[in-house]
Amino acid sequence: MFIYGGKHFTIVKRLNGQFESIDICLGSTVCDDWLHSGTWLSDTEVGLLSAHNVVQIWDVSGRPILRSETIGRDNSILYSGLLLPLLDDVLVLSGTVSSQIIISRCKKEQPLHYLLGHKGVIFSISCCLKKKIIVTTSDDRSVRIWSVYNSIENYAKSQYWDDANVTCLHELYGHSARVMRSCVSEKYIVSVGEDGCICYWDYNGTLLKRLSNHQNAPIWSVSIDKDHLVTGGGDGSIILHPLTAITSFSETETVKISEGNPKKIFFTARRNAVILKESGNLIYYNIFEKEEIEFDLKHDNTYILISLSLCKQIIAVADICGNLTIFIENCKGTPTMTSIISTKLPIDKILSMDWAGNRHLVICSGSGDIYVIASKGNEVEIISKHLLPDCKERWLTAVALNIDNMLVVGDRCGNIHFYTKEELNPFKTLNKVHGRYGPTSIRIKSNEVITTGRDSTLKCFSLLLNNGVYNIKLTSTKDVGFPWVEKCIGHDDLFCGFHEQLFIITNVRNNAKLIEVSCGGGHRSWDVVRYINYLNFRCDEMIKFMYLKNSDINIMTFKLNKIVSKNIIKGTHTKEINCLKCYIPKIDNSIVLFISGGEDTTLRISTSSKEMAPQVTAVTEPVTLGEGPHWDHREQALYFVSIFDRSIHKYVPATKKHTRSVLDDLVAFIVPIEGKPNHFVVGIKRLIVEVVWDGQDGTAKVIRTIAEIDKHNPENRLNDAKADPRGRLFAGTMGYEYEPGKFYHKKGALYRIDPDGKVHTLAENIDISNGLCWDVEEKAFYYADSFEYAIRRYDYDIETGDISNPKFVFNYKDHGLEGIVDGMTIDTEGNLWVANFDGHQVIKIDPKKGKLLQKIRIPALQVTSATFGGPNMDILYVTSACMNRGVEQKPPCGSTFQLTGLGVKDLMLTLAQPGTADAHARSQIAICHSCLHGRMACGPRAGASSTHNAAIGLMANGRRPNSSLITLRPPVQK
Repeated sequence: MFIYGGKHFTIVKRLNGQFESIDICLGSTVCDDWLHSGTWLSDTEVGLLSAHNVVQIWDVSGRPILRSETIGRDNSILYSGLLLPLLDDVLVLSGTVSSQIIISRCKKEQPLHYLLGHKGVIFSISCCLKKKIIVTTSDDRSVRIWSVYNSIENYAKSQYWDDANVTCLHELYGHSARVMRSCVSEKYIVSVGEDGCICYWDYNGTLLKRLSNHQNAPIWSVSIDKDHLVTGGGDGSIILHPLTAITSFSETETVKISEGNPKKIFFTARRNAVILKESGNLIYYNIFEKEEIEFDLKHDNTYILISLSLCKQIIAVADICGNLTIFIENCKGTPTMTSIISTKLPIDKILSMDWAGNRHLVICSGSGDIYVIASKGNEVEIISKHLLPDCKERWLTAVALNIDNMLVVGDRCGNIHFYTKEELNPFKTLNKVHGRYGPTSIRIKSNEVITTGRDSTLKCFSLLLNNGVYNIKLTSTKDVGFPWVEKCIGHDDLFCGFHEQLFIITNVRNNAKLIEVSCGGGHRSWDVVRYINYLNFRCDEMIKFMYLKNSDINIMTFKLNKIVSKNIIKGTHTKEINCLKCYIPKIDNSIVLFISGGEDTTLRISTSSKEMAPQVTAVTEPVTLGEGPHWDHREQALYFVSIFDRSIHKYVPATKKHTRSVLDDLVAFIVPIEGKPNHFVVGIKRLIVEVVWDGQDGTAKVIRTIAEIDKHNPENRLNDAKADPRGRLFAGTMGYEYEPGKFYHKKGALYRIDPDGKVHTLAENIDISNGLCWDVEEKAFYYADSFEYAIRRYDYDIETGDISNPKFVFNYKDHGLEGIVDGMTIDTEGNLWVANFDGHQVIKIDPKKGKLLQKIRIPALQVTSATFGGPNMDILYVTSACMNRGVEQKPPCGSTFQLTGLGVKDLMLTLAQPGTADAHARSQIAICHSCLHGRMACGPRAGASSTHNAAIGLMANGRRPNSSLITLRPPVQK
């Protein structure tokens, strides 16, 4: 690879065919002038073009030697240039400070062509020889496409360029500032400029798409291939853009109802449509089957309000007179919706109606009375009543309700009011937060209130409860970039709204507009939904946008992976940094925070990290409760279970094949047996059994029972189980789970099952037994009772398997973590990787110091367990669940994920046998338990014995035992 810049150039060689390991072969060579262009002329020669229009040819076969130097006849100052190797010469395209492009050859004294027309400095020159075009950019804000014509077809010969006719085909304007660079692909011409915009053109000069990026900082560099565009900007970021964003980014369809005109439209949970007609009737429209069901509301007034719950499954319809009808969409079977409540509310003149979540409906009357209502059988009841302060147009624009029944509402004067359940009047009012139209949305997330409005802003308020009193403060305000900011779509990154006639979706984290649709503006009925489409073991994130225009219902579907750009390197300030302070948090003095402020008027908080951001990918289809992942190195396969689906699973990364087999009861874990292919130890309800399974769908069979535990609590079940370094099985239980997430507490225990089948109780009064990791060097056993929200450490005796002296080494509350402790694993450095159930993440902790080292977000709320795997044992596989505990957990929730780029690994070491073994030892069964990671072996290893001997794994340097083998006596033969 040839690298040049400034006055330097160097040659970089790949080692082992990868740029991850490079060798700077020749060091850096210094030239006597600034370099504008460079190219390979052969395997041993490079050409360079300098700022004074001088072409140098260097021999780089060894120490760089200058072979020749050609000084252009027009010794102009260049701002750009391009060298193209020909069969018999080098073509030179020089972009001058005097607005012209000079085309010349090194072996010909006179220039070949002068390209005139630009009215400023030439900033870049690019060329596509196959298309026979030249593209130039300038500080006159223009892009010019030049045609090169010659009857001779071989453009690699000098004669082609000597006799060519070069003319300007198109003069293009799409940038609002100087155009810095351009590049050419088979289909597109791309230009970037100081306005922070990327313009995509076709060869006819048509502007196909214009996108803002790099936080509107200047874009200095660009490159393209057939699939992607990469840009580098003034904010220090490098961004990868899919070329599919130009054209093939959406599907459009038009829906027409049989009779009447639609007035309001909404998406449902099953992505069908609810349509309110001008006549007052309601239609449930199946978008996929093109079928409709019409409901006669029989309301007294044509002024009708309609609102959908947060889950979009419950539809409330009310008229101004107080008639309320509530429908619910079915979850399974043929899509339809059913009326579940029809009643007359004791409320006069209803002016607004909004859902606060999925259960509470907030209604405002003409007199300013606010009613919070909820269902009670086939009727509704008023939960609380409040009073909206006097204002013009006295109704609500947005509502939210937190778990403590604190109500937050916005009015038409831009104010936001906070109510407790018991109080009639607001205990706090924030005045003029979002202008005269009021907030368009209010969200409560943990201890934060997030609001949007038609003043182009997104605002965040802290919500802290101290001694029964809420303290509310504005923490941040962000200008989203368009005036009408409507709401957040799905997560906290995408927000939508309008700019005049355009519907816009933008990513507020990187200030990048994703979607622009000319729909006519926001003063029409519309809806948007974000969801995951799972097809052929692939999860695609989708967005559907539906809007009314000329009585037509238009639906556009966007696949985000075809339009979303990816940050390769994240950006920072877009202009000069004026101040910088360092801060070390008291909670963790290993972290240094950098607080900087600059000319871009932003304040940024950054931290340094040695680790690159890991890549998280869903690799299996969802299951209800994925658990117990184990990596089998011999098979290069991942085994795991789905507890409530009563199934065991196998995933082979090389083929991406995912198979499963259903057993008779709840399954807790699966462990491959050493030396017995297709045999596994499995936990079923309270039984530990041996299962034979060839890894195909539906073929598993239980062949014997090894042990039964918790006989005194017959409703209990096994949860997590692993093997210690000497092959003893550690298994834990939990109380009866009468519905997902709800169970009897303190009914579980932790057991050790020795090779002779004896069961030893190690801990009692356990809520949910989880975790289980050994660090032999530290003589430590790590364990979690999930509802302690903490991790225990025991002293561990490897000879006896006894554990003692428990103590807490990590507490969730000390680090502000939500959710509970679930499964965990350990790496070669002794750090624990813990699944944070109900926390959307895996966390890395140092158990010796009690420090939180890293948090990695997983696109699933219910993260259940983790194990290392892969050929190099450096891929972390993470299981998850999709249990509906009041909120639907949509895909990829329930999938198993692979995390790469962590920079750590599990051990992959040779298993050794003792020098001698008696007849009894030779008859034992060795079961490799692959969830003992890091300092324990993880699955059957390369080099493991093929006999059934009880093996003890030794590290190559003899420091740590390396065995996760369960040794159990075989059944007595009768």
